[in-house]
Parts: sequence; structure tokens; C-alpha cells
Amino acid sequence: MSGAPRPALYPRCCFHLSPTFNVWCLLRAADIQSLDQHAGFEGTIVWIHDFYFHRNLPIRWVRIVGVVVAVDEFSGRRVFMIDDSSGVCIESVTAYTPPPNPDKAVEASTNIVGASGGQSSTDGAKQQQQQQPQLATYGQPATNDAKQPSAQQQPPQLPYEEIDVGAVVDVKGKLTTFRGEMQITIEKMAHLKGTAQEVTLWEKRAKFRREVLDQPWILTDREVRRCRKEAERSATDFERNKKRIKEAVARAASHADKPWKAGKELERSEAERSETDAERKKKRVEEAAHRAAASRAGKPWKATTKAEGPETNAERKMRRIKEAAARAALHVNKPWKTSSKRSGGDGEY
Repeated sequence: MSGAPRPALYPRCCFHLSPTFNVWCLLRAADIQSLDQHAGFEGTIVWIHDFYFHRNLPIRWVRIVGVVVAVDEFSGRRVFMIDDSSGVCIESVTAYTPPPNPDKAVEASTNIVGASGGQSSTDGAKQQQQQQPQLATYGQPATNDAKQPSAQQQPPQLPYEEIDVGAVVDVKGKLTTFRGEMQITIEKMAHLKGTAQEVTLWEKRAKFRREVLDQPWILTDREVRRCRKEAERSATDFERNKKRIKEAVARAASHADKPWKAGKELERSEAERSETDAERKKKRVEEAAHRAAASRAGKPWKATTKAEGPETNAERKMRRIKEAAARAALHVNKPWKTSSKRSGGDGEY
């Protein structure tokens, strides 16, 4: 078994083809402590994650089931020690925001007042003591009108406060390393209600080891080449988008540094727009005047009536007679039209 060749490690771009990628790997604590970490797969950048390996299978998300044997609280961290009867215990860590310490705040404020020279630290402490509300005695209210702390000002509850030593838990989390020891950063932790649930998880763990961990993971050269091409394409798109974002930021910064240029450009565009509108209106008026002059030159009887203003009925009748006479004179000069109209278009009179 020791002479068996070590399976080949595939590049990071092929990890999505692994059966352990982005799944909760149900393992024992001893299996987690025996995972390997190879150079080049550490999360040195924010968006690149740590990966640990069982043979050549990449593992990042794990799941364990065991008994809580210790609970420790540090500044902003709560650590649960889990024992799953594999011979090794593992720490599961969850972070929280610690409440502010009022004693330290009062001490800092009194020291600042004393250092300013206006009042000593002891005087500040006495004044702080006098400002505090006096306790009510024998059911009587307090002597001053200090507000009581509301429910929103209460210190936040600790994460998983209901879980204590002796509880059987199902922990899901991300693998991390602290001072050379493997840890689990808790994403979700559930308190198991009975032995039946624990036995069910044991069976799932055995099935996962049998069907996934004990099976070799082998990729063909064609699959590796395809993954490399997809990674190169995505990297090119990422660089292109990054360049576009930088250019947009640079343009925005240039306008922010020189706002008068943007204002001048707006003023210039508005002036050009108004000038263009005035020229367009002037051109329309000239075209209308030209059309009116041309129409009056072609029909002199209409031009005379328009120039004279409103006409009476007698003038209208006289104008119509003149128009008829003018049309008749045109037909006299072109007798073929008159003959064709009278004959119905046969050309005979």
C-alpha cells in the first residue's frame, strides 16, 4: 500500500469536476486532521480559497457529528471542542461581536477629563457617580429621571448559547488552520435530539467514504485541456471588464476634478442647439415665402385677390368669370383640347 503511486493533482480549474467540490463532506475528525495541503493551493488572495486534499480530491467544506466536550469563550470567538470517537478532537469556532465594556468607557472618559486640566480623574469619577440614577428603595421611584435601558440596548446573545457540554451536534463549516492545527469555522450547527439521528449520520458518513473517498478520481487529457481553455477565457473576460471599470473610474475622476469643463460642454451644447433651432425656423420661413411667391407668379388672378383683402359676393362672381375667361383663352390657344373634350375624346368635332 505504501508503494502505490500518488494520484496526480489536477489544476484548480478542474476542481469543479470533483465529487467533493462545493459539497458537505461528511468526515471524521481523524480524517480531517490527516488531510494534506499542497503548495499553490493556499488562499493567498481574497477570492481564492484554501483547499485541502484527500489523495487528489479537493475538500473545503466539511461536516462532522460528535459530542461537545468543552466550550471556551474568547474575545469575539466561541470555541466548541467536538469528539466523534475517532481518537482525535477538533475545534469548531464561531465569531460574534462582543458587547462594549461600560467600565472601560467610564475609565477612559474620566482619564481624558483629568488630563485636560479642568478636572481630576477622581473628581470625574465622583461626578459620574452622582450622575448615575439612585436605586429605588421600598418601592419608591428613583430620585432622578435617568432613562432605563431598553431592550435594544441589552448585550447581544452568544451564538449557539443553548448548546453546552454533553450535547450531540451536527456541525457544518469551512476548513481553516490556526497555529498549525485544523479548525472548522462554523456555518451551521444543529443539536441532535436523539440517537437515531446520530446513527443515520454515521451511515451517511460510511457511504460517503465508500462511494467517494475510496474511489479514484481520474480525468482525461481532453477534459483537462477543456478546463484550461475555459479558465483562460474567463480570465480574459475578467481582465477586459477590469480594464473597462478602470477607464470608467478614470473618466469619472477627470470630470470630478474639472467640473467647469463639464459645465462648459453643457453650455456649448445648449447654445449650439438653440442656434440650430433658430436657423431651422428661419429656413422654414424663407421656404414658405418662396413657395408663396412662386404660386402667386403662376396664378396672377389669385395674387391680386389675396393682396386686396376680403372680397364681396359681386367681386367673387366677377373673379370667377375672369378665371373662366382666362381658362377659355388658354383653350383657344390649344384647340385640340377643346375638340377632344367636346367629342368625348375621339378627336372629332
